Amino acid sequence: MFVYVFLLFFVLTPGVLVYLPPKSSKMITAATHALLFALVWTFTHKMVWRLSHKVEGFKEGKDNKPKPGK
Repeated sequence: MFVYVFLLFFVLTPGVLVYLPPKSSKMITAATHALLFALVWTFTHKMVWRLSHKVEGFKEGKDNKPKPGK
């Protein structure tokens, strides 16, 4: 997840991938990119979280709990 957030932040930094809105103040540009980051994060973080757990081999549920006496 750290790598995902890092890459998302980097790509959505003003001037790296896009510069929205063009010819506006630094504050408006920063606010627009912050909103874009929040929207992309909101709609993708659960998918990335599930994918990262599949790749890393984590299991959810009672199968992952230690057995009594061990």
